[in-house]
Amino acid sequence: MFYYFLVYYGYQMKVLKIRLFLYWFMGYVELNNFLKVKGIVSSGGEAKVVIRSEKIKVNGEVETRVRKKLRVGDVVEFEGGKLVVESD
Repeated sequence: MFYYFLVYYGYQMKVLKIRLFLYWFMGYVELNNFLKVKGIVSSGGEAKVVIRSEKIKVNGEVETRVRKKLRVGDVVEFEGGKLVVESD
């Protein structure tokens, strides 16, 4: 799966994937990076707009903090879909 991301998204995704790995190692991932890796948004700027427009829910509550720390087991909701934060 890691290789797929590198080929599909190129260098930028490689850097993002490494950051995501480091966040998992530290025990959390920031909401904006999670949305980028899962393909919900394509850039950090788009992540900011989506999050601040109150379209994202974390564990059932509207979240407006761009760098909200997500931990394993948290549920992120967007436009009726749900993603569960899992360790890689």
